[in-house]
Amino acid sequence: MKTHSSLFSGVAVIGFIASAGVSSGLTVLNDGFEIATHPTGFRTVHTSPGSPYYGVTSPAASITEDAVFGSRALTVTAGANYHLVSPLGGTISLTNVSDTLTFSFKLRFTNTPATDASAFRFGVFSSNGTPVVSDNFGAGVSDNDQGYYAVLGAASSPATTATLFNEGGGTSPILGGTDRTALTTSAAGPSIAAADNTAHSVSLTITRTSLTQISLSYIFDGGTPITAVDNSANLRTSFDQIAIANAFTTTFAQYSIDDVLLTASNFTPIPEPAAAGLAGIGLLGLLMRRRTP
Repeated sequence: MKTHSSLFSGVAVIGFIASAGVSSGLTVLNDGFEIATHPTGFRTVHTSPGSPYYGVTSPAASITEDAVFGSRALTVTAGANYHLVSPLGGTISLTNVSDTLTFSFKLRFTNTPATDASAFRFGVFSSNGTPVVSDNFGAGVSDNDQGYYAVLGAASSPATTATLFNEGGGTSPILGGTDRTALTTSAAGPSIAAADNTAHSVSLTITRTSLTQISLSYIFDGGTPITAVDNSANLRTSFDQIAIANAFTTTFAQYSIDDVLLTASNFTPIPEPAAAGLAGIGLLGLLMRRRTP
């Protein structure tokens, strides 16, 4: 059976707050979309405080049994540029050199989408003060988001060098628009055939390699990493949400995702005030229990 953990769950949150500094590693999110963590559908992501998935328009996603994955998965049936945003319940800051954040999951297209260079996009972002709290959040909420994202293209129209992006939080919606900068990559971007409905894996790793540089590594199906560096004046170092979108503009890409995993190492946690308060109560209770004869 799949398991999950969240940024602020159970005893883990006590250690998260009590460390009051740099942590050696943490599983921020590990979601397999099973009944235990989604008893009422994809809106209820965790049974303890955690991350729901919200749609840019009305909900067009559900949790279904996926025969290819052999388990339940989150399935999206919406049109082009349908975004899912999942707030993490707290902020992760890559403050120090070697701080790292990795976002990975399994993916498969469930229809035969058109040939489009920007078929599918996923990344890690800062809400920049306007967190998503419900469906139909629209551009007005997400257009100022900042972060890094990766692109998966189609075989007949690969993403080439426009594969990894720094998004600046201008007036364009998350995962696209005119407020993004394509980073120079080590190789052309990955792509899949338009009729490919098999399961694939993707991951995006963001590492602070110096005080003035962020390095990115994008891996598709366990292949050679596609890398890029960002040494601009606009490094993205704080993140409080993940985002996913299809981007086919002719025949909309419908897809399923599973085993969403977000891990961090050597990072500086910044909990939300409410979570910090809960953690303090939990820590106090733990200390009192230890003092009990």
